[in-house]
Amino acid sequence: MKLLVTLFITAFIFVQPAFAEHGHKGQRMEKHGQHIERLIQKLQLSDDQLEAFKNIMKGQHEKHRAVMKEMHEQARPKMEAIYNDTKQRLSTILNDEQLQHFEEMMQKRHDHMHGRMNKEGFDHRKPKEE
Repeated sequence: MKLLVTLFITAFIFVQPAFAEHGHKGQRMEKHGQHIERLIQKLQLSDDQLEAFKNIMKGQHEKHRAVMKEMHEQARPKMEAIYNDTKQRLSTILNDEQLQHFEEMMQKRHDHMHGRMNKEGFDHRKPKEE
């Protein structure tokens, strides 16, 4: 039984972020809290188990966010290389005006995505060089 509970909680931990809404951080945190409350009810935790369970889940959530941030930082150079290669290859088929328009569209997309991520507590800007 403990194995099933452990598997259920582990599955929730790794699958839930993939289905999270792309809305405001507060909305997602509220949904996360609601989900934890449903887990507590379904697991029929005792008063003794309740605080420990919440602390463990909160710790897991913080660790998960740290890992996601680390993964993003490690992927940044590879993603930039892919973008630069794409831009170079496109420069052979697009005229200057089209290439400039492409870069502007990509910048808008980048700003939008990173603005949303920053609202969620991540700072995905390039590290400042000293």
